Amino acid sequence: MINKRYLTSSFLLVFLVSSFLIPTVKAFEYGGFGLRPADLENGTVRKSDSAFSYDIDLGSSKRDGLMVINNTKVKKTFSVYAADSVSSTDGGFACKQFGENKIEVGSWIKLDKNEVELDPGTNEIIPFTISIPAKTDSGEHDGCFLIQEKKDDTVDKNNKKSGIQLSIRTGVRVSITIPGDLIKKISLGKFEISNKQDGSFVFNSSIKNSGNVSVNTDVNVIVKNILGITHKTVGGEFIVLRGETSVWNFELPKPFWGGFYTARLVAKYNPNIKGDLKDESKLKILESEKEISFFSFPTAKGLMFEIIILLFITFNIYLLSIWKKRQNWIGTWKKHTVARATNIKVLAEKYEVNWKLLASVNKIKAPYMVDSKDEIKVPDDLEEDYNKKRISMINKVKSITSPKKKLTKKKKTK
Repeated sequence: MINKRYLTSSFLLVFLVSSFLIPTVKAFEYGGFGLRPADLENGTVRKSDSAFSYDIDLGSSKRDGLMVINNTKVKKTFSVYAADSVSSTDGGFACKQFGENKIEVGSWIKLDKNEVELDPGTNEIIPFTISIPAKTDSGEHDGCFLIQEKKDDTVDKNNKKSGIQLSIRTGVRVSITIPGDLIKKISLGKFEISNKQDGSFVFNSSIKNSGNVSVNTDVNVIVKNILGITHKTVGGEFIVLRGETSVWNFELPKPFWGGFYTARLVAKYNPNIKGDLKDESKLKILESEKEISFFSFPTAKGLMFEIIILLFITFNIYLLSIWKKRQNWIGTWKKHTVARATNIKVLAEKYEVNWKLLASVNKIKAPYMVDSKDEIKVPDDLEEDYNKKRISMINKVKSITSPKKKLTKKKKTK
């Protein structure tokens, strides 16, 4: 029997079981001890199973085994017991404390023994029986097997007990499904965004399970940029317990380039009672009606790169404008017949044009000689004169096409 002092200390346990928030809750060991599902017939651990899962009819019972493991280097005594499950603050899976009332699964399970003493590196299988009451709702019911090391009260120098000790416990999930009208249904809840001081974003998302079985769900927030290209997907696979609302805060790091983005909450699950997420062809997809739009400033490095790119684009646009002006000016050149053979450089000086440009327009190659009576294109005006005439013509066209203001004479007052 567990004494009263032990019952009091049990309320101060380090509650590790509340970390069971993923779809397949694994039995684990902490400090070298733990629990695993066992095979009673063969006396071995069930390697394929990480948790207990049963389908049991009303009024029926199930016999099975639980392996207690001590992988430490010292002899230990453990308390082993069952407890009901409880929803954590975010709707995930957790277990009730030792002293709390057992109403469902915790009360249905009877272990053949509740205390075991193990030598270093040994294990022991404890048989247990699950008995389902005749009056129980159909659907999934969850509970836990828990193990906790028993410690003697410490004694100080004056031979006085030092008081309450903290004890670590660990456990494994027990899931029992009672046949009947099983409903597997979830719906999307809130979907909001908030900013953090470091420039990152947090998407507060929730999903409600309105059925009577837990649902493995693939929950993601899909973030796209202004071009509709997916920037990042944040989320993962989670379990949504029956009748509970699970809440997650998915964090999006500050986008490198910054800019305008949109985000949408997407959840996938298999509506078939025995279906899972692996069968992608049968998954049901839920999308939030609300699409969140938000703006992000770029990171320091991203801003530096954006400035460099902007300067590069501006410079190239400037070069392109010069090139277009040059091409328009070349289009005004007229044909000229050469009187006598000469070098292209001589003609370039005469028409005040760069000799390389003159040779390029006329496709003249080294040694850049022009024979008499050859026809070549030469400038009709200097490039500067052409640009001045062009601007003057544009201004004249504007003055002609712009509406004239009507002048109204003021009447003289007597």
